Order: sequence, then structure tokens, then C-alpha cells
Amino acid sequence: MLDSDYSALIFDCDGVLVNSEVIIHEVERDFLDRLGLHYENEPFVRTFSGLTEAEFLVRIEQELQKKFDKSLPDNFREELRNAKRAAVDQKLTPIPGARELALAWPKAKAVATSSLYHSVTRKLQKFDMLEIFDNHVYSAESVPQGKPNPAIFLYTAEKLAVEPRSCVVIEDSMLGVQAAKRAGMDVIGFIGADHCLPDHGALLQDAGADYITERMIDIHALLGV
Repeated sequence: MLDSDYSALIFDCDGVLVNSEVIIHEVERDFLDRLGLHYENEPFVRTFSGLTEAEFLVRIEQELQKKFDKSLPDNFREELRNAKRAAVDQKLTPIPGARELALAWPKAKAVATSSLYHSVTRKLQKFDMLEIFDNHVYSAESVPQGKPNPAIFLYTAEKLAVEPRSCVVIEDSMLGVQAAKRAGMDVIGFIGADHCLPDHGALLQDAGADYITERMIDIHALLGV
């Protein structure tokens, strides 16, 4: 059961505020195909969702070394970033109701994401969401370790000047749910984005989510806003 009097609401970005994960995953899988690393969608989502860019590249480097005894091409990171940016610019859509929920929440609010800061702000600006968070947008560069380490959420609570236990987080990834729970926060598992798997709700529950929903309007009712 969730509390009824939180001090802060913390949003993940990709898959919670914007429907970007499905776009990003498509580009990443295409790039991995070129390297000889072939992933179907479901195992890819289960393996890589919620990782920082740096952690994703480390995993891929390890797979390349294991299977082919070779390293990533020197220009791989830059080309992948450019391709993801172009695809997101062309195809990105907002999660229905996410902006309205952020606007309706009357207390402290923030974004805490594994993505890079410039990427997050670009996505939020596209749908007039950046200003809603009053500069409380915290990214992979904010902390030394990514999710499932709780650092990003503890850092966000510190910046909002609230106790971690008084925060509720909206997350779409298993790693994100684990990170928020390890920070001592309640978690709403969101399964309404296009990348979510058929059993996504069960996966987030197993990771520790306190509540599962595929509609932002349900969160309005849950939080009383």
C-alpha cells in the first residue's frame, strides 16, 4: 500500500515521460546486428533497459570480446549517439498524461534518469516539460554509479531537500525499481510505454514495485491530485 502524503514525486524519463525506449532499442539492436550481436526484442529489453550509456557499452564490449575476441570500433559511441538522436528527433512522442501529472503534482518534483543530461533536456523541451521541473533534472552524470545503485535517487532527494522515505518514484525498468527501493522510496511501476513486455508488470513487481499501472490517470487518483 502506498502512502498518501509524499513530499516529492520523482519521474524516470525514458518510458515514463516520453515514449523513447522503443525508438532507442530499435537503433541499438540495429547497431549490434552490424557487430554480429543479434538480440530479439524481449531478451534485449530484459538485459539492457535502465542501464547508463557507459554500462551498456561495457556490456557490449564484453560480449564482443567473448564471442569474437574484438573490441568496439573507435567511432561506435559517437555514431550510435548520432543515430539515436536522429531517430528520437523524428519519432519521439510523449507518454499520454505524463505532463498533466507533473503539472498537477503540487509539491517537490524531479526527473532522475540513467540517460545523459543533454539527451534528457532535449526530449523534455520537445514537449514543454523541462520547465515544469524547475531545474531538478538529474542524469547519469550526476552520480558515479547507475541504477540499480540507489545513488541517483538519494542524490535527487538531497537536491529536493526531502527525506528519501517521503518520496515516490515512477519507473518503467527493473533496474530503476530496484534502485528506488534501495533508496528507501516507494515505487509506482509504469507499464504503459511501447517497449513494455507482456509480463512487464510482473517483472516490476518482482523487482519491488509497490503499485503497477499502464495509465497516468490512475496515478492521479492514487496520489490524490
